[in-house]
Amino acid sequence: MKKIFNIIFILSINNLIAQNLLIKYERTLYEEFENGVNKICPTILYTNSEESYFLEDRVINGHSTEVSLENYRLNDTLGIKIKGDSLGQLVYKNLNKIFFNQRRRVAGYKNETYGFISDTILPKFEWSLKKEFDEILGYEVQKATTKYLDRFITAWFTYDISISNGPWKFTNLPGLILKVEIKLTNESYLIYEATSIKTIKTIPYFDFSNTTKFSLEEIEDFYKKKYKNQYNYLRTKTNGDIKIRKDDLDFKPIIYDSNQ
Repeated sequence: MKKIFNIIFILSINNLIAQNLLIKYERTLYEEFENGVNKICPTILYTNSEESYFLEDRVINGHSTEVSLENYRLNDTLGIKIKGDSLGQLVYKNLNKIFFNQRRRVAGYKNETYGFISDTILPKFEWSLKKEFDEILGYEVQKATTKYLDRFITAWFTYDISISNGPWKFTNLPGLILKVEIKLTNESYLIYEATSIKTIKTIPYFDFSNTTKFSLEEIEDFYKKKYKNQYNYLRTKTNGDIKIRKDDLDFKPIIYDSNQ
């Protein structure tokens, strides 16, 4: 009987590997610097062993899907009014050719809401596997750690679904990542955690090629200049401590601090 159970279990795992999956994650930002505001946002990963789409920061009926934890607990699932669309930020990953296309918010750069970054090599995360285990959604998960763009990252992945993928651009582990914890700075950190997994017939196709093309380098340069100008302006208005910071996973933390 045990042998039959093991065969059924193995077949069910292989079935998950072979099929297309829809994984929903909740992205939670614990922000200690900006008045202790904590925010949560539903995100979606469509994936199989060859390619995937990851969607976040969508706009529904003119409102952001990101809300404060307080509003989330009150079942207010839409945040402030914001310019955008139901597609939002998106990362397409080709897992065989190891490249990604990305549609990301550019916050006014050249008067655009979104920018398109095309045919860029995926980051090669150098993970260190730990002998620590837990359980998420009924799956045994193992801990792995790495450092990326000056941030410490902890991932929890499962061998039971051997798709080397996860939220955002995270890959390069021998199984699906169900949780990622990203330490942004001493004041804040970010978590993606899977809330559901189901099989689907096909992965939907998202065409965002008509988005204006930029490079990550020019967007990063734009943000550095933007926040430096804000910092310099505030320095002319006060003699107190000033700190301006932008935490964006595509870049190293951008920080202007009068105490540094």
